Formats: sequence, structure tokens, C-alpha cells
Amino acid sequence: MWNGHFRPDYAKLYPGVEISPEALDFLKTSDERMEYADYDRKRERVIRDKKTRKIIKILPPLECSYDALADAGKSFADESATNPEDTCVVADEARRYLSLLTENERELVKLRADGLTERECAAILGVSHQAVSKQLARIRSKAIKASF
Repeated sequence: MWNGHFRPDYAKLYPGVEISPEALDFLKTSDERMEYADYDRKRERVIRDKKTRKIIKILPPLECSYDALADAGKSFADESATNPEDTCVVADEARRYLSLLTENERELVKLRADGLTERECAAILGVSHQAVSKQLARIRSKAIKASF
């Protein structure tokens, strides 16, 4: 049944390769989890009053596009700027964001800044890829909350 989402036909995707029903179930479940995680990162969250159920605050999504942040009035450093004062402002803001993170989160940010993939970071840190993905989502959330 078509639910508006693309679901690959793995038998057609890998012709001549026998895929067990268990592997197909795993792939389907994995696709559904990734689809939900993508939805969850991009949706707004609301905080409601426990008694009246009225919305108290709307929290931004965990993942925002550049355009959405620009529309919200956030400013970004000009990459071509050579003014030392501008560079200091960006560095101060980066230090402020980093101060909000735990030591483990700062280590992960450093690894990603060095160009490592999530899987490479997971191998170095001795954790699962999923743990790295969740930690990066928490880091993004902290940065977004700190910027609003």
C-alpha cells in the first residue's frame, strides 16, 4: 500500500542476490526508523501546561536549515570577512557554544571538525554509530537552544 513514502524493492535493487526474509524485515524496520528519525529532527515541539493543556512555548526543530535560521533573524559570519574583530566575535560565540557541551560532546565536535564521518567517530570513541548520531542531535539541539 502506498503511504506517500518511497520504499525500495531490495530484490530489484540487488538482482541475483538472495535476501532472507529476516534481512528484508530488518531493512524495512531500519528504513522506518530512519524515516521517523528524520521527521522527529525536523518537527517543532511544544511545551504545554499540565492542567490546561495550553501551549506555553514552541521549541524549534532539532535540525534547522540555513534559510529558516536566517528568516528567524539569526546572523552568520561572512566567510570572506577579513576583519579581525569579526573573527573574534565568531570565535567568542564558538567558545560560548563549546562551553555548553560536555567533554565527550566537545571531543565528538572536534572529530567531526577534523572531517571524520560519524562511523569513523564511533570507531574512535568505541561506541555505536547510532550513539554518535544521537549525541550529535543533542549537540545541535543545545546549539539551537543557545542561539534563540
